[in-house]
Amino acid sequence: MKLVQPIRKVAQIKRMKEIASERPRDFCLIAMGFHTGLRVQDILSLKISDVAKKAGNKWHIAHCYVINEQKTRKGKQVELVKAARDAIACQIAALDACGMAASEGWLFPSPYHSGIKPLSRRQAGRIIKNVARRAGVTEPVACHSLRKSFGYHAFRAGVDIMYIKEIFNHSDIGITKRYIGITQDELNSVYQRIGGIMA
Repeated sequence: MKLVQPIRKVAQIKRMKEIASERPRDFCLIAMGFHTGLRVQDILSLKISDVAKKAGNKWHIAHCYVINEQKTRKGKQVELVKAARDAIACQIAALDACGMAASEGWLFPSPYHSGIKPLSRRQAGRIIKNVARRAGVTEPVACHSLRKSFGYHAFRAGVDIMYIKEIFNHSDIGITKRYIGITQDELNSVYQRIGGIMA
């Protein structure tokens, strides 16, 4: 089994979102993975009421919500950026159109269980792999690719790795560095940047 790495090319991430936008469910799954850094299982376990409230005929998407992570059992607040909120709104509208947008319904209902169960991790993995392949990603891709990509690009954008560690609920910073695929070349570039500033 090959080690899954983050998707390092921003153009491929954008292309994945573009391809996924053909289906609201796929788009929401991909957007939530890239924009929240959550484990896929935590995304799949979302009920509509976790992220939206209905007032009259209109759904109002939350700007944040609290989740108890399934793996760590730790609670945390998750911020929903505009791209994630827009994807959620699109998914809820699609569910609403087919009569499946009940507050206590799953945000990602399984097509095989009449919406009684959420989409499975295996089904989500197939969606992610298919979208990545169509976007030209040649590296191994799995459910964790979205979460790893979130951390990798946060780090590349200058976010302190301690914050990324906290977002991921990792116990050790070394775990976070390995998880997001920071290479020695990227660590060496820090020395180059600091050297340039202090020259």
